Amino acid sequence: MVYAEVVMTYRIKIADHMDLFRAAHKVIRPPASKILMHPAEYVKSAWRERYGVDIVYENSRAQYLDFQDERHYIMFVLGVG
Repeated sequence: MVYAEVVMTYRIKIADHMDLFRAAHKVIRPPASKILMHPAEYVKSAWRERYGVDIVYENSRAQYLDFQDERHYIMFVLGVG
């Protein structure tokens, strides 16, 4: 029997936290080595490296932020906000 591992995340909708998203996003600046990356790929990798957060895109737009758990989200809010 094969069991799939279920990974739970704490997901927030970016539109509901736009001020927080903008404040965190202003900090990210592309280094010279990543300027040639596709903008969406750069943003995803930069957020992953800096904040440990996954950006979820739907319809070619960033819609959600996935955190490991609620504690990780709270630490993000305290660090950025």
